Amino acid sequence: MFDNDSFRRRKSAALAKFLFFLAFVALAALVLGNVIMFLWNEVLAEATGVKPLNFWEALGLLLLSRILFG
Repeated sequence: MFDNDSFRRRKSAALAKFLFFLAFVALAALVLGNVIMFLWNEVLAEATGVKPLNFWEALGLLLLSRILFG
């Protein structure tokens, strides 16, 4: 009636998908944060004289832009 082996396979597949998604989100945040930090520091800091951003400020700017612009 209840196949324990198929339940374990589905559970491990779901765990693998979740871990892959979590790793993808972390990698995307790392890459996008560095891209925003690089662009801000190379373009805006040079052109307008604003202070350079660090990585965490760049991630905050990314999050704020996602909230405001969707």
